[in-house]
Amino acid sequence: MINLEKAKQAFAAYVKQFDVHDEQIQLKIKHTYEVMRYSEMIASDLALSDEQIKLASLIGLLHDIGRFEQIRRYHTFIDRDSVNHAMLGVEILKEKDFIRTFVEEGYDDIIFTAIANHNKFRIDESLTGDTLIQAKIIRDADKIDIFRVNSTHSCETLFMCREDEMKNTLISKEVFQDFMTHTSILSEKRKTPGDILVSHIALIYDFNYPICLKYFYNIHGYMIYYVVLNLKIRIRKELFNR
Repeated sequence: MINLEKAKQAFAAYVKQFDVHDEQIQLKIKHTYEVMRYSEMIASDLALSDEQIKLASLIGLLHDIGRFEQIRRYHTFIDRDSVNHAMLGVEILKEKDFIRTFVEEGYDDIIFTAIANHNKFRIDESLTGDTLIQAKIIRDADKIDIFRVNSTHSCETLFMCREDEMKNTLISKEVFQDFMTHTSILSEKRKTPGDILVSHIALIYDFNYPICLKYFYNIHGYMIYYVVLNLKIRIRKELFNR
C-alpha cells in the first residue's frame, strides 16, 4: 500500500529544515512536484496498474531528496564537485527509514534502485521487470522538467556563472561532437558552463518512452531555441576549447 498524501506531507516537512527562500532550494521543490506529475503521466500512458502508477509518482517525489542536503553542504548542483546526489538521497531515505510511514515493505528495492539510476549516464543493464520500468519512468520524467528549469532559472542558479559569462562561453570539442551525433553527454566531458547547457539539451537523445518525446516537442521543444538564442551560445568550430 502506498499513501501519496502522507508521502507529500513527509516531503514537505523534510524540506522545511532548509532555507526555502534560497532560489536553489525553491527550484528543487518545484522540480520535485513537476517530476512527480510527469511520472504519473508516463505510467498512466503505459497503462500500468494503479499501484504501479502510485509507485512511479512516489519515486518522482523522492528522486531528488538528496539535492537539498547537497546544496546545504556544498552550495552546488554539480555532482563531480560535491557528491552523487542520487546516492546521497538513497542514504537519507535508508538511514532515516523515511519511507516507512507512507509505503509498506516490498517496494524498497524498486524505489532505491530507481532513484540510484535516475542520474546515471546509462541505466544499469542488469535491471529487469518493474524495477527497469520504474527506472526508465523516473529518468524520462526528470529530463522533461529539466527543460522547463533551464528556461525559468538564472545562470547563477543552474550553471554557477553569470549570464554574461554564459553568453561568451566556449563549447568543448568532445561535447560538440557528441551533440551533433545525437549522443548523450558524459558529465566528465563537461568543462564549461556552455558544455553543461548543451548536455541538458542533449537529454532528448535518451528518452525511453514515445510519450515523452511527443510531450517534449509539444510543450518544451521551443525552449531549446529560446535558451540557446537568448544566451547567444555560439556552437562553432572556432570556439572549441583547445
